[in-house]
Amino acid sequence: MNFIKQLALGTAAAVIAVGSAQAADLPLKAKAVEYVKVCSIYGAGFYYIPGTDTCIKLGGYLRADVTMFGGAAYDMPAWNGNAGQKNRLANSYIFRSRQDLNIDTRTATEYGVVRTYFDATFNWTTGDGIAAGTLGVYYAFIQFAGFTFGKAVSQFDTPWTGYPG
Repeated sequence: MNFIKQLALGTAAAVIAVGSAQAADLPLKAKAVEYVKVCSIYGAGFYYIPGTDTCIKLGGYLRADVTMFGGAAYDMPAWNGNAGQKNRLANSYIFRSRQDLNIDTRTATEYGVVRTYFDATFNWTTGDGIAAGTLGVYYAFIQFAGFTFGKAVSQFDTPWTGYPG
């Protein structure tokens, strides 16, 4: 019994000695490292990409909803298909989600600001039959020296076409 007590006390003493030796090696005050710097040139929400002069702003949203017990996608009741027939293939739950991601980068050059902008949406719907997803791009363009290249807002767009094609 004495041997076990001595072994336990010796092990505890060794662990404390090793732990205190490692703690003594740490510096007293570490210098703060700035991994992410705020880029206030282009407005709120922009940050410098580390190692570059390019500023980036990330944004987006996630929307999710569920319809239960006799509903269909798009907030409508189930009129047709397996859900309308109430057969064994009917699904009582329908899940729908929409994710939107937008990325805005800007870099100052000798000829002006180079801007890239990307805004895309992804929809996913389960329901009566096979689940399906769609991908749409609202905007994807590059602006440089007063020119815009890519998919952007046009004066020829009609105001009722809000969905990406």
